[in-house]
Amino acid sequence: MGRHDVLAKRVYRQIVNLTDLDTAHAVYYRTCYFSFMKNPARRKLKVGRPISVTVTEAMDQIFHYVENSEECQFSANTLMNEIQG
Repeated sequence: MGRHDVLAKRVYRQIVNLTDLDTAHAVYYRTCYFSFMKNPARRKLKVGRPISVTVTEAMDQIFHYVENSEECQFSANTLMNEIQG
């Protein structure tokens, strides 16, 4: 997947007629390199894991149990037994 934005076109114009970037002493400056490597299409993607209704409901049940309990320590088995469904 190639870039088709203004920055990519500018870089292309600068190197299109070169046969060897090493001979031309072409280098990326750090800020330019990172700017170019950022994929503008990724900005539109949602970050993180999709929300699971099942997990959210289970965690709500566990939080409710913990908040309303007199205990201060819970085993994983005890918490798993509190999940209904």
